[in-house]
Amino acid sequence: QQSPQYAHLRQSLDRVCLDLTAAAERLFGYTAAQAVGRHLAFLSPADRADEEDQNIARLRMGERVENYDTVRVRNDGQHVHVSLTISPVKDADGRVVGASKIAREITDRKRAEEALRESEERFRAATAAVSDLIWTNDPDGLVVGQQRGGEGFHGHSREATQHAPPPNTRPAPRGRSSPAPHQQRHDQRDHRRDHHAAH
Repeated sequence: QQSPQYAHLRQSLDRVCLDLTAAAERLFGYTAAQAVGRHLAFLSPADRADEEDQNIARLRMGERVENYDTVRVRNDGQHVHVSLTISPVKDADGRVVGASKIAREITDRKRAEEALRESEERFRAATAAVSDLIWTNDPDGLVVGQQRGGEGFHGHSREATQHAPPPNTRPAPRGRSSPAPHQQRHDQRDHRRDHHAAH
């Protein structure tokens, strides 16, 4: 039985739909009676018309197109993000005569990626506008990011603070320089070791 997450359809090299599964009917909103025998241009947005020509050219050479992320248009006009795997269909003589397509919907994944990108952009814009030092930590408390310009607070490059304890932003005593973040990490480990040894 066809998995509901994977829609399967077959087409000729001139992009005429030959058949499609029930999962493809649900994904794209077309019944087999509505789709079979039609040119599949109705599934492609206008700005992606060239994609299929490129895919067909690869199929004619016997190549397989794997995990190709694109957008298709449902019967109700909504756009749906899909990941396509397209395989050549050959006749008894080994000639490529069509294509077999498996589509997996990835709309939720794309929305999550877009939300994450927008969140990161808002964070970068916010941290660039403040005069305080802001950094982000991993679960171990080590720095994984800081806003641009943070070097002016502690004198260390962004690279030097990566995966190190939060930098010491207090002024160093006169005549001494602030230890590098990775040195701070070693000093903290030495302090913990000495503390345990004393007890």
